[in-house]
Amino acid sequence: ICEYVHFSGNYISCYSGIAVKTNTLAICDKMKRYYMLNLGYEPKFGCYKEYAVEKKSPQVCDLVTPTIPKEECIEGTSQ
Repeated sequence: ICEYVHFSGNYISCYSGIAVKTNTLAICDKMKRYYMLNLGYEPKFGCYKEYAVEKKSPQVCDLVTPTIPKEECIEGTSQ
């Protein structure tokens, strides 16, 4: 169902919400889009970040390689 969402923020939140609710980080790896306009990185990294922040799991931030979402992930899990 998330594949029908067009806006990058909502697309990522759709997947990360399912991942959090099912406690299954691997849901983020099921994202079919590798590029979204104005995002600058693969959406799965945003999914990892949102999952990590929601679950307060800083170790998940190690999966995030782009600098900006990684920094946001580390900051978000430390609060």
